[in-house]
Amino acid sequence: MTQDIENSILVFDQVSKRYIRDANRRFVLGKISFSLKSGEILRIRGDSGSGKTTVLRIAGLLTVPDRGSVHVCGEEAASEKNRDRLRAACIGIVFQNANLFDHLTVLQNLLVADQGNGNREECLEMLARFNIQRLANVKAGRISGGELQRAGICRALINRPRLLLLDEPTSSLDDAAADEVASVIRMLSERGVAILLASHDPRLDGLETKSLRLEAGKVVMS
Repeated sequence: MTQDIENSILVFDQVSKRYIRDANRRFVLGKISFSLKSGEILRIRGDSGSGKTTVLRIAGLLTVPDRGSVHVCGEEAASEKNRDRLRAACIGIVFQNANLFDHLTVLQNLLVADQGNGNREECLEMLARFNIQRLANVKAGRISGGELQRAGICRALINRPRLLLLDEPTSSLDDAAADEVASVIRMLSERGVAILLASHDPRLDGLETKSLRLEAGKVVMS
């Protein structure tokens, strides 16, 4: 495991999480272990409620596991201070709805995410890289689904993360927009970004370099 930590961008070691979903049901994420290196795409499959989003939230240092350890870029994310620092320095996250501020323009969304640096030229270059520079001054609430996902990926990448987390990035997109997102994922992998992808969308089949399947919080196939 030590060698995995040193050579990997993300390592889960026997990670478990338990919480109550409602008065009658408890959810348990049980003893999940995997490692993810630079340029790899690890795809997590599973039905709704299987634990995919919980794994992504733990990987994004937004949820703290009850047991086990999480290492990001060679460091254990144990303390709150360390989690905040590693999240800002190493991780980009794209949720299913892209999580942009509808009342801000696409460019303003990137500037907000730029850790207060406000580097307008870098933000515009990022939009150009994904062929949506024409949307810089359009409010996020007025753009299409595929454009929104690309803008969300731009925002997640503005601080040059080494780890990108994607939660069902194509679930509400048409085929053309899904193909656009798949192309972006492939390009980022080729550039060395480690990608954790939670998706059951068959249109993304073949993108992954490794995979695991969850059922009720347990790994049933890897």
